[in-house]
Amino acid sequence: MGDTLLIRAYRRFSDSHDCFLDGVLCNPELREPLLELLDEPMGDLPEAHILNRLLYLRKRGQLARKKRR
Repeated sequence: MGDTLLIRAYRRFSDSHDCFLDGVLCNPELREPLLELLDEPMGDLPEAHILNRLLYLRKRGQLARKKRR
């Protein structure tokens, strides 16, 4: 799985839905559309793996902790 692809897709999604990762992880109404967006580029990876990778990237500082103001 390419982290660059995952980061770009997540950033586009978060900008268009005005959300941040914690909100996506906790809200199925945001989580499901993000996973659908990532379904084709990420292949057959399980949902848990994709979400864990996003969380890992946030902890490494590659994804914003909060929405931009």
